[in-house]
Amino acid sequence: MKRSSCLAAVAVAASILALTQGPAYADSPRGQERAELREDVSTAVWTSEDPQAVVDGFSDLEQELFEEAINNMTAETAVSDFELLGPDDEQVQAMGEEAVELARIGQERAEAGVAAAQQQTQAAACYRHYQYDEWYDLGFHTGDTWMELKWCHNGSSVTSHSVSQAGGVGYKGNEYEGLNRYYTRDVNWEIRKAAQFNFNFFGASAQPCTQIRGGDGRYSTRMDCNLS
Repeated sequence: MKRSSCLAAVAVAASILALTQGPAYADSPRGQERAELREDVSTAVWTSEDPQAVVDGFSDLEQELFEEAINNMTAETAVSDFELLGPDDEQVQAMGEEAVELARIGQERAEAGVAAAQQQTQAAACYRHYQYDEWYDLGFHTGDTWMELKWCHNGSSVTSHSVSQAGGVGYKGNEYEGLNRYYTRDVNWEIRKAAQFNFNFFGASAQPCTQIRGGDGRYSTRMDCNLS
């Protein structure tokens, strides 16, 4: 380890040790004190040249705070791509003849000069939204996830949908271990689909979610699995 990195890691570790052993932390820290300690713990991990060694040396409280931090990561959208689908799209064809017909109608309307995203009245069509997000633990870039949802709408309700891709990648030594599960809720006029991703942060587990909601010529996204 470089001398500068070593000194920085020692300084952070000393700060954490002082906080965890001080009388104010006889019980589990709370409020602003807990937030500051959680930041120190994350900084110790993400600025180290050997994050695994840092995590392996954590006390029970430090481990608790680290897991708390990675399970409350924030997301920044890197790519958000929404478009109308045509009847030749493979996923549309896989959804059946009704989907193909709805996509054909939507494409004909678009070719006639009526943009799908500007429709004020209900109309049949099929759509795609691709979402790529970067995840951060207190400002430290820890990994990326992506998800693509395709759906068809007959003007009043969603008739079919599918996820064509979803995945992730870990940074700074943590590992992406695949999809945990999908969550689905069909509220008739809109399909809500969430993908929950599984990351291994040096033995600690985090499961961030990406959610796409698709309706009639529109979509929205959320970074959680709450479909209500």
